[in-house]
Amino acid sequence: MAHRVAHKQDTAHRERLSLWRMAPVPPFDTQQSIALPMLKAMVFSALAMPLPSRAAEPWFLMARHGECANVASLKRKVPDLGGINDPQTFAAHMRRHGHKVTISPMSVPKGKAYEVAVPEKSLHLLFVTSELCTRTVER
Repeated sequence: MAHRVAHKQDTAHRERLSLWRMAPVPPFDTQQSIALPMLKAMVFSALAMPLPSRAAEPWFLMARHGECANVASLKRKVPDLGGINDPQTFAAHMRRHGHKVTISPMSVPKGKAYEVAVPEKSLHLLFVTSELCTRTVER
């Protein structure tokens, strides 16, 4: 009799094992399956947000008396300027064309300012943000 009981228990155990083997196994637990799409959504939404960049700020070229001109006015001296409108991109553009460039930030009470010099082209420029302009002129 004890043998029959042991056999029944052994058979029941084998059935449970076979059912367990046939059950689909998820690739990861339930919490991970919920967290992964949420993480993906957060990453994609963060990538879709606009990043603060220097190019987004309006930059101008400052003249002697605080008046400012659009950076596009440089096209007279630099015909292949394209859509460049900030000091760092301008300096990189001139370096790509083989010119020696010095760029240095200037300490100003408000806004931002960079001095950019390209001696080979006789350019000594002061790039400033709109806070430093007394008025804007077209050149």
